[in-house]
Amino acid sequence: MTETDLFDAIDKGDPGRLSRLVAKTPALAGARDPNGVSALLHARYRDNLPAVETLLSANPPIDAFDAAALGRTGRLRELLAADGGLTGAFSADGFTPLHLAAFFGQAETARVLIHAGADVNAVS
Repeated sequence: MTETDLFDAIDKGDPGRLSRLVAKTPALAGARDPNGVSALLHARYRDNLPAVETLLSANPPIDAFDAAALGRTGRLRELLAADGGLTGAFSADGFTPLHLAAFFGQAETARVLIHAGADVNAVS
């Protein structure tokens, strides 16, 4: 069971296969695709919310980009408390946490980022 298998299951929307992969190798939930995008964000980009939930069940690391895209405001606050510079960080695919929060309709998360100093004019 490889990372390639994981991303293939996400891309094909195969929840049974994804569940089996994650159950057998929970660490796969923290994998990154060839572009450096986390499995969580990869699934979210594909609007594959069941895959997001399956991945979350394995407790993968959630970075600022994942937290912003998924509306995990509490997790984002923790990360910002440890490193306020994350408001201006860019993901592997070129987006700030604020870009991701806005794109995925995470209004509360976007407010937290703006309050923390995120640049509303940042360009990806």
